[in-house]
Amino acid sequence: TSLRTLFKAKKAKLRGKTGILFGPERTGLTNDDLILADSLMTIDINPKNPSLNLAQAVAVVAYEWSLLKPAKKAKNTIEMA
Repeated sequence: TSLRTLFKAKKAKLRGKTGILFGPERTGLTNDDLILADSLMTIDINPKNPSLNLAQAVAVVAYEWSLLKPAKKAKNTIEMA
């Protein structure tokens, strides 16, 4: 599933805490990790360069997440700049 599509679909259903797991660069996530996931996502990349390092993957996911419109702010929250 593309990141943006997954985030948009899941955003309406997200309640409470949400986590995103990243596996080690060399091996990725284990099957035991994948079994625990509610959804799986991949990053579409150029087949000529079929991998991203962990920092690049985290940056792409964080960027896509940031593009979503923020949910209503809870009362008594502090906005950090």
